[in-house]
Amino acid sequence: SSGINAEYGVFVSAAFSGVYLWSSELAPSSHRGLVFSMCSVISRVGGFFGPMMFNALAKAAGPAVPIIIIGTMSCVAAVVSWLLVETSTTTIAEIPADIATRRAKNWKMF
Repeated sequence: SSGINAEYGVFVSAAFSGVYLWSSELAPSSHRGLVFSMCSVISRVGGFFGPMMFNALAKAAGPAVPIIIIGTMSCVAAVVSWLLVETSTTTIAEIPADIATRRAKNWKMF
C-alpha cells in the first residue's frame, strides 16, 4: 500500500507542475494570481485527502478499484485537455476580453 501511495504522490506532483505551467498561458494577466492560488489550494486539498480516500476505497472495494478510477479520470482529463485552445501562436491574454475574443475565434465548431 505504501508503494502505491508513493506512486500516487509522484503522479500528483507531475500533474500539478503541468497545470501550474499551462495555466499561465490560459489565464489573463489580470487573473493569473487568482488562478495560481486556486491551483495551489486544490492541489493541497487533493494531496491531503487523496491518499486517505485511496486507501479507504481500496479496503472497501478492492485494490483495483482506485486504480481504475484514477486511470479513467486521467483519460477524461486528457480528452478535455485536447479540446483546449492552442496558445503557442498567440500572445498571452492581458484582460478577460482577450480570452473572449480567442474563444469566439477558435470555438466556431461548437
